[in-house]
Amino acid sequence: MELSIDDNVLERQVAFVIKKWNLVPREQLKGKKITIDEYRKRYCCNHSRRWVQQFIFADHPETLFKNGGFVMNPFGNESGMKSIRIREYQAALWHEKHDHEIDWNARLEKG
Repeated sequence: MELSIDDNVLERQVAFVIKKWNLVPREQLKGKKITIDEYRKRYCCNHSRRWVQQFIFADHPETLFKNGGFVMNPFGNESGMKSIRIREYQAALWHEKHDHEIDWNARLEKG
């Protein structure tokens, strides 16, 4: 038995799921910059800002913009004038390649 589904119905359902799950094609991420909070929620299992700075940025210097990476001003500054910015497309590519190198269970030292 063969089931036939109208292409328009199928396209509408795919578009609905894409919107519902907030899926974005990687090509649409190019040139997009996100905050540290958006980054840590999307790519870092919602770990804290300090955790991300230590176990991603400090432990993986290739992520730093000055080294050709995706994060600009990774540690901010004391006055808060310079915000941390993430180039999302590059971050997504880096995580796809390096996620297995991150100790996702690492704990910050108290103090």
